[in-house]
Amino acid sequence: MTTNIINGISLDRYDDVLATRHLHVQVGHRQYVEDVRVSKIRFGADIAWAPVKDVHPHGFYKTCAGLYVSNEFSDTVLERMGDKVSLPASSGSSHDLNRELYDMEIQDVLHSEGVFFDTESEVGVRLWQMICKQSHGEDGDLVVDGNNNLLYLRRRAERRVVIQEKVVHARWSGEKSLWSIGVWKFGGDGEERVADSRIIVHG
Repeated sequence: MTTNIINGISLDRYDDVLATRHLHVQVGHRQYVEDVRVSKIRFGADIAWAPVKDVHPHGFYKTCAGLYVSNEFSDTVLERMGDKVSLPASSGSSHDLNRELYDMEIQDVLHSEGVFFDTESEVGVRLWQMICKQSHGEDGDLVVDGNNNLLYLRRRAERRVVIQEKVVHARWSGEKSLWSIGVWKFGGDGEERVADSRIIVHG
């Protein structure tokens, strides 16, 4: 028996890409295995980012208490943001992994281009805006249960040639009351992103 579980969302939101889980079902004295098909990624919520004008997130990332920033994030994102950043209002969305997935699988399910932020300034400022609202682990756009929040960054050179793809990750530790921010290479070392990680998508 097969049951389609869609979390209240049309399956075509994720191109009908499904995974199969085997559940042991007890009915009276009989037990059988039921194949339950679930979407690999579930929709979380819409996100609205306010406009910013001439902001300086560098000081926040480098001096804010309760925040650990890796050297990779400093070198990959902060050093490429510029002294002042201005961005218009923008929207995005969050999506949670129902199972382990590789970066390429996440990209395919969420429609390639829409996964990636275009600039370091956009990633740095939008993450800064969200963390400011959840600086003590409050509920919000970012997941705060110990799982990672992932923001994908794609840098392009002249003529729009892709020269770098990175994964910015931010994780809240309730035990340490600390946000940890770092950067992984897209595709990693063949490792999957764990279930219940949250993907933050722009646009």
